[in-house]
Amino acid sequence: KLFQNQCQKMFKEIKSFYFLKHVKESKNIKHKLLKYINDSPKVSYEKVSKTDWDSCSDSDRPYVKYFIKILKPYMYSIVKKLNTKSWAMHNMWFQQYEKSSYHTWHTHPSVQFSCVYYLELPNINLATEFKDVENKIFKINVKEGDLLVFPSSVLHRSPKNKSNKRKTVISFNSSFLQ
Repeated sequence: KLFQNQCQKMFKEIKSFYFLKHVKESKNIKHKLLKYINDSPKVSYEKVSKTDWDSCSDSDRPYVKYFIKILKPYMYSIVKKLNTKSWAMHNMWFQQYEKSSYHTWHTHPSVQFSCVYYLELPNINLATEFKDVENKIFKINVKEGDLLVFPSSVLHRSPKNKSNKRKTVISFNSSFLQ
């Protein structure tokens, strides 16, 4: 708990303690990724409309194999900024949010960073929300096609989707290695 509070305080004080990369291939890969996701069985989790969280350790899913190839240069650019040697991915999953769906406040223990790729983001109101140590809620200005990488100990959630447009993200956890 102390470590989480320290990380959240640092995140609040140093707003640049996250990495935001726009995936230049986003327009070209969107249709293919959505086809893979739409072909997946409909499984919900808590108040998330559709996800494959239960299979998150299976790296043989078609969208995972496809997307990892695209992600590598973006993740290695973060490796360079952190002055580390490599990165490891710990699980990948998608989540879709139809009207009235959301994901409650949570963290991702046992990993260094959480990563969110915004495959479908109809408006900024649906972007990930963060909570600082003073319980103030804030957002990072993201757009569709962005990859957001942030400390996994920071409380975050997907707010309730009040629109008729779907939000789709691909999430994964990662650690950077010496």
